[in-house]
Formats: sequence, C-alpha cells, structure tokens
Amino acid sequence: MPSQVIFHELDASVDDAAAILSLAIALIEQGFDAKRYTTVVCADKAQAEAVDELLWQNPADRFIPHALYGEGDDKPVPVEIIWQQALSSGGKIRNRRLIVNMSMEMIENFHQIECIHDFVPSDTTEKANARARYANYKNAQCNMSFNKAKSN
Repeated sequence: MPSQVIFHELDASVDDAAAILSLAIALIEQGFDAKRYTTVVCADKAQAEAVDELLWQNPADRFIPHALYGEGDDKPVPVEIIWQQALSSGGKIRNRRLIVNMSMEMIENFHQIECIHDFVPSDTTEKANARARYANYKNAQCNMSFNKAKSN
C-alpha cells in the first residue's frame, strides 16, 4: 500500500520555525490519541530537544510518553524523536506508522512508512525544497494531500 503524505502549507504571516513546532506538537498529539506510534524527524539535535521539552509541557492536562533517539532502552515508545545526523550515523526510524517530518529533508525508505506529515514554509528557498519533496513523493505513487495550516 502506498504511503500517505500530507503537506501543510504555513501562513506567510507567522514565523516558520514556531509554526512548524506548534503544528508538529498538534500532529503528535493527534497521533497519540489515535494510538499511532510516531517518529518525529528533526533537522538537528537542538530542534529535537525543543520538541522533547514541549512534549513535557504539552498537552498540559496529560503526558505523552516520548524519548529522544538513544535515550532509555530499546523498547518502542509512542513518540520517538530523532534528528538527521543520528539518521545518517546509522539511526533508524522505528515507529513507521506516522512520521512528523520537521527536517525539511526527504524521508528515506518512505515506502515503508504509513503516513508522513511534511511542511511547506513561507521562506522562498524552503518552499522550493518542499515542492521538490512533494514532486518526489508524488512521482513515487504516494497518496498525496495538501492542507493550508491555520495560524493561531
């Protein structure tokens, strides 16, 4: 079955980094509510740590079990957070049902993933990169969706 890939276009009136982080947390929460184990792919360790910190605080009324790549034992957690350098150093995406891709990079082995959320920033260069990722996924016969992200 082809992967589902959902692109979220960000509002040009908001900061891309903050908007991506906010939307990613909402998508993680939705995945957790649906009992879908999730991997968050970040650009770098600093971004991964920011996601980790926000998941300790949000949602305020409950806890979403999560771990940074390499923390704890090898048991799967509902939300694992990994970054590009860890992936290129041999790290693997273990939770393959749902990916929240904050890295602005193409997900390798995407055909093994059930659903990928990706982002289209307002920055011109990053928008062009997102369009290239979209075209690559589409050419690979993924099921494509496109949403306009709502600003808060």
